[in-house]
Amino acid sequence: MATRIEFSKHGGPEVLNASKFTPNAPAENEVQVENKAIGINYIDTYIRSGLYPPPSIAKAVFGTEAAGHKSAR
Repeated sequence: MATRIEFSKHGGPEVLNASKFTPNAPAENEVQVENKAIGINYIDTYIRSGLYPPPSIAKAVFGTEAAGHKSAR
């Protein structure tokens, strides 16, 4: 199991929710990274508040800046 911070509506920090999920196994030519730290920056707060649209690849999930290690191939 892993944990991610997500939101389903725009607003302040109160809309953030920590949820458990099971990551998918990596596909061919992909790796899985176990994040040890993520960065939340000002753009993330703009997305959460509704000022900017979320990027389609990471819709409504934070943590696009991360540090970790490869955990699966």
